[in-house]
Amino acid sequence: MATTICSKITASGRGAVGVVRLSGNLSFNIGRAILGLIPKTRYAYYGPFYMDDDKLEVIDIGISLFFEGPNSYTGEDVVEFQCHGGPVVIDRLVNRCLSLGAQLARPGEFSERAFLNGKIDLVQAEAVADLISANSEKAARLAVRSLQGEFSDKINQLSQEITELRVYVEAAMDFPDEEIDFIEDGDILSRCNIVIDNIDKILAQVKHGVVLQEGLTVVIAGEPNAGKSSLLNRLLKQDRAIVTDIAGTTRDSLSETIHLSGVECRLIDTAGLRETNDIVESHGVARAGELINQADLVLYIIDSKKYNIPTGPINKWWSHEKINAPSPTKVIVLMNKVDTEDEIKRDYFTSIETQLETKSEIQVEGESIKIPVLGVSAKNGYGIQRLEQSIIDFAGLNQSEEGEFIARRRHLVALKSTKKHLLEAKENIEGGYNGDLVAEDLYQALSSLGDITGKIKADDLLGKIFGEFCIGK
Repeated sequence: MATTICSKITASGRGAVGVVRLSGNLSFNIGRAILGLIPKTRYAYYGPFYMDDDKLEVIDIGISLFFEGPNSYTGEDVVEFQCHGGPVVIDRLVNRCLSLGAQLARPGEFSERAFLNGKIDLVQAEAVADLISANSEKAARLAVRSLQGEFSDKINQLSQEITELRVYVEAAMDFPDEEIDFIEDGDILSRCNIVIDNIDKILAQVKHGVVLQEGLTVVIAGEPNAGKSSLLNRLLKQDRAIVTDIAGTTRDSLSETIHLSGVECRLIDTAGLRETNDIVESHGVARAGELINQADLVLYIIDSKKYNIPTGPINKWWSHEKINAPSPTKVIVLMNKVDTEDEIKRDYFTSIETQLETKSEIQVEGESIKIPVLGVSAKNGYGIQRLEQSIIDFAGLNQSEEGEFIARRRHLVALKSTKKHLLEAKENIEGGYNGDLVAEDLYQALSSLGDITGKIKADDLLGKIFGEFCIGK
């Protein structure tokens, strides 16, 4: 028999109203002891909360709500007491519940019980926590979509498609007299390709959801005096970093957060990339290299007054002994110091900006790579609005929000694993291999999808997820 749990479910501190929740088989008995009666289910009752069975001492006067399982948040009998929000009042009410047989709830235990009792799946449970911690209106709206089951519906549809493939393959093996040859049948290969395409579409949406849930880490890198700290100040719209004409002013990373169209962006200003004998500065350069490789996006700044084209400094960066340059797909090159008085240079880099969609080709170590190049002036703000939009474009967020939902990195990992197993199944079909191999690949694909919604439960995974919840949820 499951224990009855109890907790304050409102925020810490003083407030006008505080709420204490009970869930479990003893909830109604505890509620009756505190109220002296059992009100009707799903009706609000206003009256005193008693500290003793003789009704001699009143804790508070407030509102009570009773929900009979399974028609409650947790799927169990639930009682909620709404009292005045003073810490002493709430503590006395919680202690009264504990004295009557309840136990203090662990972080996330109410939502965990809702999941275990089939009221919500794991994606929806995570969406509850994401809604509470949402740091923008957009994140809150998309968390509600996941809570309503939009993401789960997509995963369940994928599971159904893979299950149908698996049933077909296993039927061919179990009933050989029916002469079903799935290897020769082009239909199953076609259906496998369709499922892979559907996974790719969901993967793109999940990547957007992860950005909204976790935010973007944007590292500002470049040679000393290229304008990294000035750019940080410009994007923050305040003087946060020290700016001087002395090379090597920034010797350690400096991190601040901004929001662009609902996306949290963690901006990190780093030490200038150069060879140096200064021990402190060399540590800063090494730290910059680590941050560059961990970043979601790198803004590589080049002093346009020193270099007319970006190729030279990028070649130096790519060949730097202590810096492993990241994939060009997560780099935007900024030709800085394109100030208003320099009309010729502004015109030149404006023409480069028009190539953003196709990206500018740059020769790096003898190879042609394509990286977006923007002309900016951290000093007077030229090109900053375009840069901000480029960061949003990089995040890949659809401003219409159609098809978007909050997601987590573990969902991304699980979907990539699902795709990997499906590609292996496709390879085995094309290679004409034994059906057992294809069936096993499809089983593994389904198992990976089950990790997302929790249909395949792992105790350590559940503990990690619900342990991140606040007390009372």
